This record gives sequence, structure tokens and C-alpha cells, in this order.
Amino acid sequence: MLRVLGRAPSGLARSEADPWIPLKVFWEVRRPGVSLDLHITGRSGGFVEMRVDSESGALHELVGITLPPVTRRTLQEAPVVEDMASPVLDRELWPWKVTPDYKEPERTNIDMSGELSVSTVEGDVVLWFSDLPVHGYIACGEVKVGCSSTSDLVCIVAPDPPIVEPEILS
Repeated sequence: MLRVLGRAPSGLARSEADPWIPLKVFWEVRRPGVSLDLHITGRSGGFVEMRVDSESGALHELVGITLPPVTRRTLQEAPVVEDMASPVLDRELWPWKVTPDYKEPERTNIDMSGELSVSTVEGDVVLWFSDLPVHGYIACGEVKVGCSSTSDLVCIVAPDPPIVEPEILS
């Protein structure tokens, strides 16, 4: 399970897609550290990358390389507990090198497997990370992150992005 430890202020979040990547979501957060990459392979299919700031833990990018299987799950009504924010994820998933003088990531890339599924609800794409119910949302514009009552990441909701065709350079 991915734990949400808090919230970080963010500018507007946005989603996009291209012919090769079906979903990308970006949050405009301050990033004083290096990016920590989390690669999640769905047990039934799908592959997602998440990028987190090493100092703040703020999620700043989600990339759905291969979307997981479709589910019929619908969104639950739940309060928005924070507006214009990005979730802060638990950085203890990554191994750290700790010395008396400093602490730094030992590795910036980790791989894990988990439950992944996707659904579409009223023009939104919902990437599900858990079967738990949503207790509250961290919102940033039209992008919402659903969290459980125990602060587990349940889902990420974003407007279903149109596919942007790349420009051909001549």
C-alpha cells in the first residue's frame, strides 16, 4: 500500500496523453530534491510510474505507461480535505543512505507490484490503487487523489485527456 502522509501546495495539476502514453498527470509543486521513481506493475496488468520529490515527498508526476484492466467501479462521494495540493507520499519505500552528516536516497528507482485497475466516470479517468473506500480527496484543479480512512492511496482521478499528436519536424 502507498501511504499518503500529508499535502504539499501545488499550482494547477493537469493531465495529458499522446499516441504512446495513455495518461500523464503533472502537479506544479516545489521540488528541492531529486526525483524518486516508483514503478508499479499491476498484478493483473498495467504499468504506472510515479515521481516523488526526495525532500518533500510531494507527488509531481504520474505516468500510465500501460493502463491496467478496466473495472466497473464508480467514484464515491467524499469531502475534499485540501484544495490546490499534491499528496505527500511515504518516502520510506525507498532505501536511504544515512550518515551523521546527511541523509540521501540510496536508490532513486524502486519497483513494486500491486492492485491496479482503471475506470471512466463522467469524462474522468480513474486509476485505482486499492479496493478500499475513499474517505477524502486531495484536489488540485480537476485532478483529485482519493485517500482511505487510514491514509492509503486509493485512486487518482483526472480529466480523460485528449490525445495530443506530436508535431513532425521537417
